[in-house]
Amino acid sequence: MTSQSFTCQGCGGQFTGRKRKYCTKQCRSRLYDYQKYRKQGRTLRSEITAKAACNQTHQCLWCGKAFQPNRAGRTKYCSRGCWFEFSSAKSNLVAGLSASHKVHRVKCGFCGCRFDARNRKIYCSEKCSYFFHCTQARMKAEAEFVAVEFSCRECGKRVQTSYGQPKTSFCSYACRRRNHGRIRRKIERARLREVQVERVDPIKVFNRDGWRCQICGTKTQKAKRGKVHPKAPELDHIVPLSVGGEHSYRNTQCACRECNSKKGNAVYGQIPMSST
Repeated sequence: MTSQSFTCQGCGGQFTGRKRKYCTKQCRSRLYDYQKYRKQGRTLRSEITAKAACNQTHQCLWCGKAFQPNRAGRTKYCSRGCWFEFSSAKSNLVAGLSASHKVHRVKCGFCGCRFDARNRKIYCSEKCSYFFHCTQARMKAEAEFVAVEFSCRECGKRVQTSYGQPKTSFCSYACRRRNHGRIRRKIERARLREVQVERVDPIKVFNRDGWRCQICGTKTQKAKRGKVHPKAPELDHIVPLSVGGEHSYRNTQCACRECNSKKGNAVYGQIPMSST
């Protein structure tokens, strides 16, 4: 079914749809006001404004000449030549001001905020530029990072280093603190008895003796170290500190907890000729 077109009695334009006299309400009200004003002998406001503008004298904004416009709305310039000259001068002025640098509204490459960029600037501030390059360097370092596996000196657990963490001898801060505290307590005991003091690492002594008790000859269990177990490895002084023995590698040995408790204050074992 083809739609029928009609002619508006207000504006004279063509429209489709249901049959009516006017295409829009604006046309109907405009024609109604026009007919009403004509019947009353009055003139429309738009016609009054146009006639008033044409009857008045205006000054050209470009050449300064006084003139009366031929059509309503042309009250700024006396002719099209003046308007063209003004537009050309305005374009040249804007081009001259922006010749040294062009300003663009861009998005910051780091924080994402909008800012006015000059000379192809990418970052809104030096801080964003610094953090962006730091981030790129960090990503590159993380991609090239190679993890290193090692055994904890305290608990013996196998762990891998992560990015930003230097290779250490302990798997956690708790193991590190526990190991250093044990070494520190031994040194304090030796200093109280005023004997020769050397910083002794129990792990080095246990590795030297093969984690074997030097009193009974049995193999001690690494996993039981630091626990209440008969076969837990302990650091034993061949010559006890209470009888004047020194706290050094040559006066220490590996002993199981059972033999160390039975030995007590007695001297048992051979002091090695080498300290390690």
